[in-house]
Amino acid sequence: MALLLLTSSAFAQKAFEKQCEYALSLLPNVPKPCLSITNRVDPYPLWTDVIVSQPEGYVVDAEGNVEISSSDGLIWLISAVNGLNGCEPNDFDGRTVRLTNDIDFGAEGRLYCFSPIGTRETPFLGTFDGDGHRIHRLEQHYSRFDTLNNYYFDMGVFGYIRHATIKNVTLDSTCQIGSTCDYPGYYRGNLVGFADSLSLVDNIFNRSRDAHHYGSSMVGMKWQTGLHKELP
Repeated sequence: MALLLLTSSAFAQKAFEKQCEYALSLLPNVPKPCLSITNRVDPYPLWTDVIVSQPEGYVVDAEGNVEISSSDGLIWLISAVNGLNGCEPNDFDGRTVRLTNDIDFGAEGRLYCFSPIGTRETPFLGTFDGDGHRIHRLEQHYSRFDTLNNYYFDMGVFGYIRHATIKNVTLDSTCQIGSTCDYPGYYRGNLVGFADSLSLVDNIFNRSRDAHHYGSSMVGMKWQTGLHKELP
């Protein structure tokens, strides 16, 4: 029996390496990832490593509200909320982020990964108003496990929101949302990974594909307890 388990494990490792090698052959100039099943990094570079400064499609008004008119602008929202690329984390509490155009990631959308907006350390607390616009060709199908820091993500366009409102937006059928692994205590939804009980998700149309489970829910986890319950 032990020999059989060892053989199965070796077969799974070899199959995984072959899949990664094929994926990398489609992505020129991308560093080769670690191919260990227990310390896995998917072969998709992050959009936040490409858009490293505030683009024209991300406009901030005097009150701190934001209008986004391009895919680069939506990518920059990740950095603004999560505190990347030199930004101080901004939870947008009391402020509104509004789309002014449909957002299309184009052919390059399949080559890069869209990181979740908001994490447990840097949640999104504001209002995101799609204003009736659509998001096209956004892909999110990575999960990273750092064996030193034991760091995971709640997965979705928004990873972790608290007291927030997400409304009036469509994820169309060219979007693909998912993750390569499921970790206990972390959640995955097509639009939002985790939302607390005071968050509102309204007037959303989901035609996106889940990378691993078709028909996945719009919100991975909706916290249903009272105001004074400590959130995880």
